[in-house]
Amino acid sequence: CPHLHEDNPFRWQIQMDGQWANLEPNQEIERAFSKPHIHSDSLIGYLDFNTMTCYGPQTRPVRRLSVPSVDRWVWYYRDRYDEWIEFGEENSWGKKSNPDSATIEESYMSDPRCRILYNECQIDFEDLFKQEMCQSVRYNTRPIRRRPQFQTRKSSASVLWSDVPPTPLPEHCSVSPHIWDFEHGMLYTGKLAEWKSGHFEYQNIAKMFNATMASFQITSIVRVNNPLLWDMYQRKKEQMVRDNGKENVNERRLFHVTRTNVQNSICRKNFDFRYAGPKLRNGRASAGSYFSSNAKYAHVHFEEHRIDAGDETCAFLARVLVGVSCPNGMVKATSLLPPAKGGSLENLYDSVVNSLEQPFSFSIFYPSQIYPEYIIKYT
Repeated sequence: CPHLHEDNPFRWQIQMDGQWANLEPNQEIERAFSKPHIHSDSLIGYLDFNTMTCYGPQTRPVRRLSVPSVDRWVWYYRDRYDEWIEFGEENSWGKKSNPDSATIEESYMSDPRCRILYNECQIDFEDLFKQEMCQSVRYNTRPIRRRPQFQTRKSSASVLWSDVPPTPLPEHCSVSPHIWDFEHGMLYTGKLAEWKSGHFEYQNIAKMFNATMASFQITSIVRVNNPLLWDMYQRKKEQMVRDNGKENVNERRLFHVTRTNVQNSICRKNFDFRYAGPKLRNGRASAGSYFSSNAKYAHVHFEEHRIDAGDETCAFLARVLVGVSCPNGMVKATSLLPPAKGGSLENLYDSVVNSLEQPFSFSIFYPSQIYPEYIIKYT
């Protein structure tokens, strides 16, 4: 049979050596693509939905195959509180837009070059391809996106695909989700990618590091690719949203300085303060893995607690779910868990900080709240 059979009504592919290869994890990519609020952050190489390109050590085109009769597209706009709202649904202050998402999609499918009005806004589909914006009389411009509704795996028959390449997705469909670099169609755990000094990502990370470490010389910046740790991190983030509310997740990028001979272990197994032992933890205000928003403070903290003189050092820039914090004074240095909220052991704080007003030192007890994203080597 010359057709492609799939369990899902979609298939993401990447072009390598002139051939299209299946991209995994297929469902995770589609799930990210279906969410309008995904940011343009990235891990090793990222998939840019706007250009349908995977950027990494090599730049490669990407495409999404789908069954048009199964696709259900949804239109969203971002309100003044940075929430993505489906057209026709209530926004953050209880008002509904008119027309609804289905009407906009119907107009778009009938004429992709037309213009339609909703409330005080004008949607120009042709301009939307380039800007992801709709024009508003009152608010000037408003971000807008078109995303497919995520379709679950079919339980019975597989989907029959045509071998004729589909029409590429409109450029406005999204921004970049978290995605990893692929080599020969396979995803590699623990892989590192070194960026050149001229790369925009290198420059962004170097700027954060040099804000307090300008007297040091960066020798390399690499990005960590570990899908297992990333999945654990995302699941923890979802749990914290349910437990604390979205506004209290408090996701940050923080620095941690350590010895270079443990970097591979961290990349594969994540941070775990229990490996440090009581000797290294001695004198700290609390247990947990230490991070700082200040690279210089992280460097000094490591030097003050260094065990073996002369070891080479490196800095991790990690994504950290700080969550709801308590001050150092509430926890003992020997404690292996954060203190309880209100005395209930079923509800613990997420982190310990030096100050609730202006924190710069963070102690994290659970590895799932951490993703070691970048390694910065310096002299």
